[in-house]
Amino acid sequence: NYTLQTIFTTGMYPAGMAIDNVLGHVYFAHDRNKISRCNLDGSNAVDIHTSLAGPFALGLDVKNGYICVR
Repeated sequence: NYTLQTIFTTGMYPAGMAIDNVLGHVYFAHDRNKISRCNLDGSNAVDIHTSLAGPFALGLDVKNGYICVR
């Protein structure tokens, strides 16, 4: 069983999402040409990259500290 929980509401449209269970973050690409991050509970949201051209997917390489964006 699982429970759905809304962690972030802003009116933006996420295009890709990845979870870092090691550091407890959710990363997401969205329609405002940004990559943002928040804690797993939705708190402490920050933009970590703000000048991307239409990101629509992302992945994490947690071991090496990379975010891959397409």
